[in-house]
Amino acid sequence: MAWKTDKLDELFTLVLNEKESTETEEVELKRYINEVFGGGMPSQHELHQFNNLVVKRADEIARPKATEILSLLADMQNAGGVSVFQYTIPKEHKIKAIWSANGSSVDHVRVEGDETRTASPTSLQTGVYYEVKSLVAEDVEYFRKLVNNVAEAKVRLYWDTISKLFTEAVANGDIPTANVVNGANLTLAQYNKLVSTIGRIGNGQSVFIADTALIDHFAFQQATDNTFSKILTEDLKSELAHSLNIARIGRSTAVSLVNPFVTGSKNTVTELPVNEGYMFAGGVGLKPFKIIEFGALEQYTDFDHKLKRVEINLNQEVAIEFVQGDAVGYVKDTALTL
Repeated sequence: MAWKTDKLDELFTLVLNEKESTETEEVELKRYINEVFGGGMPSQHELHQFNNLVVKRADEIARPKATEILSLLADMQNAGGVSVFQYTIPKEHKIKAIWSANGSSVDHVRVEGDETRTASPTSLQTGVYYEVKSLVAEDVEYFRKLVNNVAEAKVRLYWDTISKLFTEAVANGDIPTANVVNGANLTLAQYNKLVSTIGRIGNGQSVFIADTALIDHFAFQQATDNTFSKILTEDLKSELAHSLNIARIGRSTAVSLVNPFVTGSKNTVTELPVNEGYMFAGGVGLKPFKIIEFGALEQYTDFDHKLKRVEINLNQEVAIEFVQGDAVGYVKDTALTL
């Protein structure tokens, strides 16, 4: 039986919506997976059709995921199929330089005196894989995990690029020294000083985005700090004791990054550094980053005959630019490890 793309697209959408999907739709997806993958390796047409739809659905899941966190620090938009995109820098922000992602590297672009900036796309690439036997054996659940893995791979790709841009901007002084806390065994006092610095820039509460390890490092110091331990509320004590994602550190809001282990690392290496974090000022008109997508997430398929797995190579045409560092803070604890 030849499965029509539009019907499969509709089926994938329904099954991914777990709250509204029915047993009938899940049975239909199981039948499809067994027919296409049950014999081992599907045809090139079937494989390309399946992966295209997986990536399409994942891209739609990734956008709100990325927007939820990245919107704190970036203006995000999709420019469609154009080759360049022009944006305006408000006159009150005197931008001297922009750090721009250029594939795996970072470019330093001088823009002194300009009020507009023309951004061009670059190709950011990452990949995921799945095993045919596992897909057939676990069918619906494995399918849902696969789509979510693709979505999270795209979000991590953006975060990895942002991390590189931050590192370059710190090294070259485009983020003020007062906005950088870098050292071993950082204290809550050092963290709170940065909160105060960033808070003077914007009109809203400072937001700290980091791995749970770094958030916990500062958050748990509140229980032993001479000042904070005396003013901890009961609900914050409960949060420190029981919450998987601590949301408050002093006068700042903490947001945990999704940061899984790298496959094959035996749970010793994570996708992103656990000891780096970023702080942003609320109420600032110009956000630190511009993220401009040029079209949708694309995929290219390979089959590893030795490992019996399908590899999906992901490509996103995007411009990610760091346009101003005054309203951001960077934290790195060199002593913190997993």
